[in-house]
Amino acid sequence: MKKGLTTVVFFFLLMDGKGIKGVSEHNIVVGTEKKANIDESSGRSQSGQSNQSSQSSENNEIRRNVCTCDFTEKLNFMPKQKTKIYCELKPHHGEEIRILANKEYEVKCFNNSKVYCPVKGYFINNADIATYSQKLKYQVKDITHRDKTVSEYHLTIDKDASDILFICSIKPRQVSELLEGEVKIDLKREISEEYSVAMEDNIHMCDFSKGNLNISPTTGFYYKNSRSVNCIYNVLRNKLFLIKLPKLDIVTEKILPSVVNCLSEYSYINFNLKHVEETEDSISLHLTFGDFKKAFNLSCELDLSEFTVQPCAVGKKGNVTFYFNV
Repeated sequence: MKKGLTTVVFFFLLMDGKGIKGVSEHNIVVGTEKKANIDESSGRSQSGQSNQSSQSSENNEIRRNVCTCDFTEKLNFMPKQKTKIYCELKPHHGEEIRILANKEYEVKCFNNSKVYCPVKGYFINNADIATYSQKLKYQVKDITHRDKTVSEYHLTIDKDASDILFICSIKPRQVSELLEGEVKIDLKREISEEYSVAMEDNIHMCDFSKGNLNISPTTGFYYKNSRSVNCIYNVLRNKLFLIKLPKLDIVTEKILPSVVNCLSEYSYINFNLKHVEETEDSISLHLTFGDFKKAFNLSCELDLSEFTVQPCAVGKKGNVTFYFNV
């Protein structure tokens, strides 16, 4: 092989109970596993209750909704050239992450990770993920894994945590300076389209302030075309419809007027703006629609895709699609 090349090895931990997908050293393995799980051979289960001691055991514990990258036995060989071993995780909101590494390894994770900054278009080094994504809780502790004490880097992801893309590195310098492990964590809501939510008295709502359709600025977008979500409302005559948005000045100044202008462009759309409701973290537009005699669709933009919050957060573009069915 030519000098200066880096060998890349991928390994994925599967959710189907088959444990680690084996790969040979110096091979490039391409996979599309969305979730990771604990290696079945660890003999683990988990009770679901937190252990407050500095050292805990995996044995007799049952872990659910946990994505794990285990580097305790993946970085124990001597490569002839610079070699990097990857583990990629795409956890869901509300799940947990574990990264296992031998205690003597040099690990940069969570409080000194590499965080992608979409505003600048590159990764920021030595960044604390909690600074860039709300409602992430992490801790580092010693556990017993395969009859030896190792370090567990544990992350709990709240269901309302904002999206983030970050990287952790594991360097076994005692083994080889040429060897490195890397974990890429891509926390991103995959659902981009939903129907309006029905509430009491046939009131419907499209909520862009939280959940899958949240258009608030975050750091979790590597590609610009992934920053678009859509909410569909099957219009009901004379029933209240709410468009809920994040509480930002730009929403009050530009987004709300743009929705009204969008609906006002067509003389055959009979609608009434009831009022605008403000809460601590959201602004809601209350609308009703009168009779309509033709079937048609209309989409109105709620565009925050160019709105940034320094240093790194970027908003999404939302769309409300109205289905007028005769």
